[in-house]
Amino acid sequence: MLTAADEAPCASKLFRALDPTRHHAMVVAVSGGSDSTALLLLLHDHLQRHGCLSKLLAVTVDHKLRTEAADEARAVAARCARLGICHRTMTWLELKPATGVAAAARAERYRLLLQATEEAGADLLFTGHTADDQAETVAMRAQRGSGIGLAGMAPATLVQRRVWLWRPMLDVTRAELRAFLSHRGEGWIEDPSNTNPASERVRVRSLLDDQSRRRWVSESKGAAARRRELALRAADLIAATIRVQDSAVVVAPDLFGDVNRDAAVHTLRFLLQLIGGNPHLPDEQRTRALLVQLNDRGQSTSLARCVLTHRRDGILIRREQRGSAEPAPAAITLLRESLVQRPVTSAFDLPLIAAFALLAGAPELPPLPFREGDAPIP
Repeated sequence: MLTAADEAPCASKLFRALDPTRHHAMVVAVSGGSDSTALLLLLHDHLQRHGCLSKLLAVTVDHKLRTEAADEARAVAARCARLGICHRTMTWLELKPATGVAAAARAERYRLLLQATEEAGADLLFTGHTADDQAETVAMRAQRGSGIGLAGMAPATLVQRRVWLWRPMLDVTRAELRAFLSHRGEGWIEDPSNTNPASERVRVRSLLDDQSRRRWVSESKGAAARRRELALRAADLIAATIRVQDSAVVVAPDLFGDVNRDAAVHTLRFLLQLIGGNPHLPDEQRTRALLVQLNDRGQSTSLARCVLTHRRDGILIRREQRGSAEPAPAAITLLRESLVQRPVTSAFDLPLIAAFALLAGAPELPPLPFREGDAPIP
């Protein structure tokens, strides 16, 4: 855990998996709030010790939603100049939507951060998500049901197959980071949107105490380990039971044995998402029910824009062509396109997605941005 009196070892602990010599450039998102300011300082200390500080670019996004935002971005730029870190401000200039401004702002923030990262020639983007953010995320997802979403935010996420988004502070609380900043004599900016009760996250935050936050973080770690184990088992099943044949993917009935049922459901959900070209995984319970429907030969059903038929040589899966006279594209083409165009891949799911890429002959995924043996993945 982070303590103000022991900041140097903590920086080493947070970034122990980072080998800065592997990266041409790195980007850190800095709003000026306590979390991102602490991340900036800790990264500064770590990279300076390794002689790699010149590789770091700090990026602030001004959404043009508050008049104070421009001054806040300039304050971040001044702090970076004092630390010897390059800084860039990205601005959301487009017309703002009449509704859903918060969601649109979040999407635009990540778009601009990714643009800055790619223009800097970087493949690594750091964000300041904390244990508090993780607890809130899992608590919100739990209100909508259980499942793999309870793993919360992954320590690393591959975005557009090009940039790794790394969240190194998911085990550190906001209180610890603020104590660290106070010890360093560093201030931070308070964003009024963080106390606006119109936000679901703010409402959930107000209901959580220290004990419940710790409980949700613990729940996320258990769920993350289970999700990673499911992905590893699914990767084995993909290699052993799935093949591509003409316009369909053929799944051997062995996939659906009772011993492998959870991993089979996990595999099938991702397969249907890829073949159907869907932005989200199909519902877990509907996928389980679908497996029961397909127990007998000759049965046919559909889910997530896919048609599934149980035949003698296995279960055939094709994209549904409802309302179109055109034949469905070849299954291998659909798989490759979905894998190449996949917007985000959680590090939890890498073994499974890599197995599908191998099956489809798609380009390999870039390696995790961590040293072997130190990756902060369950």
